[in-house]
Amino acid sequence: MYLDPFSVSTDIQVTPVETELDRESTDQLLDEIQTILGVSLLSDELTTDTEDSIETDGDILLVTYEVIGGELENPQLESVAPEFQTLQKDEHQQQSLWETFSEMIPAEKRKMITHFGFYTDGPDDTLAYVEQMDGQPAEWGMYIDVQDGKNASIFPTIVHEYGHVMSLGVDQTNHMSDECDTLSLDEGCVDEDSYIYLFHKSFWEDLQLDWEDSVDPEDSDSVYAFYEDRSDQFVNDYAATNVVEDFAESFAYYVFQPLPSETRIREEKIAFFDQFPELITLRGEILLGLRDFLIQD
Repeated sequence: MYLDPFSVSTDIQVTPVETELDRESTDQLLDEIQTILGVSLLSDELTTDTEDSIETDGDILLVTYEVIGGELENPQLESVAPEFQTLQKDEHQQQSLWETFSEMIPAEKRKMITHFGFYTDGPDDTLAYVEQMDGQPAEWGMYIDVQDGKNASIFPTIVHEYGHVMSLGVDQTNHMSDECDTLSLDEGCVDEDSYIYLFHKSFWEDLQLDWEDSVDPEDSDSVYAFYEDRSDQFVNDYAATNVVEDFAESFAYYVFQPLPSETRIREEKIAFFDQFPELITLRGEILLGLRDFLIQD
């Protein structure tokens, strides 16, 4: 099902948020968002409108901006084939996606996003990704597929990608360490009190060896087979890719659904984030920003 996030009905009664963003008020915001959109943002049915989509043979980077003072500046245009130039020059769509991101993620929580770019790999493939800029742990770039960005699935995708930055940023990892007694990732040795190390200790210590023996992260079939054998432990099959993706997917589910009452491991992963008061607040800020973005004139 295709749902344009920029053309939704806003003829609903919304509740002003005048109190602290606790779980009750935050869940109310989630109800209002789902009423506006008419669908759960975790629905597998959300897809990209392919009628006018352009297929590609791989990733086509279109343009990268610097983020300066909360605005997109200094566009660096890539050399692209003529069929991609309309996408590359669509500043309105690019600005709309930046506004979506900046409304959802509070300014003080996205200071590490120093670059914001746009690419395409065709419809319904990779919606977005983040990466450290030239190995600088304090500087990250976020890149959104301009074709898939026209679908409401961009909202949970933004939260997923922000979950990577939140858990792998300079305040959570040590990229200078030659030895690692916690968890070594491409972004560095994670701190002992980092979100992702605590997540790993809770859910992956007993799983890691089985995962290493069974899964090639580049082979989606092996990931899906691992998930099928342990579907009560992951929020979806993509979460079984590795602990980094498991963390990010579980965080997106934490933001976009009420706290589950079940006690399976997959629900415990969602509830994991609720032990951190700052993440309860962040969830509320994300949902408030999204609700207000959707109802703005």
